[in-house]
Amino acid sequence: MNRELASTQRMNFLQHSRGAITYRTMLLALALWCAFLLFIYGIQYSRQLYINHELKTIKERSTQLEGQKQQHLDKIQKISKRRIGISAKEGVSTIIQNRPRWSKVLGNLTKSLPRQVWLDSIVVVKDEDGIDKLEIFGKAKTQRALTTFIMRVESGGMFNGTSLISSKSIDKDGLLNYEIVTYPTSFGL
Repeated sequence: MNRELASTQRMNFLQHSRGAITYRTMLLALALWCAFLLFIYGIQYSRQLYINHELKTIKERSTQLEGQKQQHLDKIQKISKRRIGISAKEGVSTIIQNRPRWSKVLGNLTKSLPRQVWLDSIVVVKDEDGIDKLEIFGKAKTQRALTTFIMRVESGGMFNGTSLISSKSIDKDGLLNYEIVTYPTSFGL
């Protein structure tokens, strides 16, 4: 019985001194913790509102830019319909709409690279018909890796007419210097 009385005295917070943990200090700590959590929630909520506002602004700006682009294309199309001279074969708007997006072309080209093939340079030139073609120069560790690269480029759907122009062996490292020519497609980009 004496033992039960000692355990109840230990749990009675009202009998302890001022520095000990009491119900009042626990309620104060709980209130402070709730206030802190509300503060954090308020910060996150206001941040979410700000981000939603920024997204809405960006979407509106994007729509405006798209409208301006369409207006410019319409103006170009009207001008190109006038066909100045006999040599005008293709409208300016058709050229603008069918040109390749070079960032996607180069991104697709670099994704096609096997680990043992490296690019040194890529040159965009016009062929005899005035069509853009890419001259790709680089190094490869093996002929098989170079063949894999050419097959990936051709099967990716963004290039056609891919051909190996030359591949020469370098003596000191055993690497191959290569030159490849390919034509980027303009549709679907």
